[in-house]
Amino acid sequence: MFCNDKVAVNPQEISEDTFVKMYTYLARLDRDLPQDHIDEFLCSLQPQVELQTGMIKPLDFINQDHMDGTC
Repeated sequence: MFCNDKVAVNPQEISEDTFVKMYTYLARLDRDLPQDHIDEFLCSLQPQVELQTGMIKPLDFINQDHMDGTC
């Protein structure tokens, strides 16, 4: 399901929609993780996602200091 993302050109990228579904599902398994935290994290990725035409890749999670967290 997630490996066959037809939009991805680079195998190291997935669409934002696919990532949001995966992350939200996995984050909700941890019942101690508040929904606000999930929403803030996903929101913090938006600037990078917009620069990459709706795609997310592993490098987006390295050096996140540039993300100000204002959502």
